[in-house]
Amino acid sequence: MDVLVWLVSQAAFLWARGLKRVWILAVAGLLASCSSSNPSPKISPPPESFKELQQRIALIRELPFKREVSLADESPKATFEGILADEYGTQSLVHISRAYKRLGLLPESTDFGAALADYVRLERTFYYEARKDLLVILPDGTQLVQAMREEPGRNLEQLRVVLALSRALQEQHFQWQGKLNGISLEDRKLAFRALAVGDTVLVGIAYLQASQPTITPSDSVRTLARWATALEKISSHLPQLLQKKLVFPYRDGSQFVQWAHAAKGWTGVNAVFADPPFSTSQILHPEKYYVKRENPLHLRPSALARQMKESAVVDQTLGEYLVQLLLALNLSRQEASQIAAAWTGDQLSAYQEGDNLLTAWITAWKKDDDARAFYRAYQNLLQRLHRLRFAPSPGRTDSVQAELPGDRLILLQLEGPFVLLLDGTTPTRSMQLADEVWKNLDAETESTVIPFDSAKGLPQLSFRIR
Repeated sequence: MDVLVWLVSQAAFLWARGLKRVWILAVAGLLASCSSSNPSPKISPPPESFKELQQRIALIRELPFKREVSLADESPKATFEGILADEYGTQSLVHISRAYKRLGLLPESTDFGAALADYVRLERTFYYEARKDLLVILPDGTQLVQAMREEPGRNLEQLRVVLALSRALQEQHFQWQGKLNGISLEDRKLAFRALAVGDTVLVGIAYLQASQPTITPSDSVRTLARWATALEKISSHLPQLLQKKLVFPYRDGSQFVQWAHAAKGWTGVNAVFADPPFSTSQILHPEKYYVKRENPLHLRPSALARQMKESAVVDQTLGEYLVQLLLALNLSRQEASQIAAAWTGDQLSAYQEGDNLLTAWITAWKKDDDARAFYRAYQNLLQRLHRLRFAPSPGRTDSVQAELPGDRLILLQLEGPFVLLLDGTTPTRSMQLADEVWKNLDAETESTVIPFDSAKGLPQLSFRIR
């Protein structure tokens, strides 16, 4: 284990100094050695049948198949409505689309429903249908493999099935799809998906390496990185929000799972499924999970809800990753990442009032200065996106407002480590609602735990393949 900690530390050292190519080699070496205390089972030459491939993946992942699985002859016709119901629960896509557009997450011209249909299709290029024990490979999976043809001599034809078999093991042992379907919060669902995909990517890397031992481990890592790049390419027509959500689990989820694998092998990965990350912040910064657990704040603007006649039609948590994407619309990627890294929680609510949608978004930050940095950056972004001109709010510091058509207002306020956006109500009511929010804002966090004792020695650095 001391060797593992040293390897991770060296990878961190190289990444921090911008030596990304050398860093990839270091991480690959880490993957190759992370089971040194418990040698991986001997694996036979590349399989010639589906049955042999299934056995191989069970050996690699060190989990048995509880039930036999088979490949679907053709793609089942899943209903679009059913899949979206799993994604967003009872929340209306129309309302979510309107709220996201007011925040700046979506361009005004976006047909959210149509874009989501494409997103779901690409997200499900391969999947496991648990009720029938079927592996389903959609045509887009073939397109992804074709986009990776630059990999000469690689056994890529089986890769789609390998990744699908990994999903089958997740479902049979952890019932992961059911857990995903039970989450409506954007941030937590994306974190759960990143864990599942990260596990799958590690299985894919191990398979490629075992199938062709003459290929270096770093080549296997790069092959799976090209899968994410190919996925990003064929999803380029999607809004940036959905395109980046699609590739995030591959690029960042794989690095998160590597920390568990480095500490305790596949047993460590299994333990993460039993105690999963709560936020994309923990995926982006694995030390917030493995070294010192930093769960996000849960924000409850109770007074705001009491002022409304009806329940919220949107109830979401966006998380650090989507905040980063939002800020990157008006800042460099580095600046956006630096500001978003201080995120500690947020709550997005929207209320239907006749034809109007009142949108309230509260974000929490580590320190007052972090909140102020977001406040200024977001104010500039809103001015550009919505062509607004903010002016100071009368009688209050750290508060700006801009007029909207129909005697409506958009209000942005800073209060200590919190920032509040109120959009779509009258000027007088905006100030009243903001005052109520600040009088009664509940912010609670989960207790801090350390899932892995051996993770105490891991460096405080996020690993990401780019």
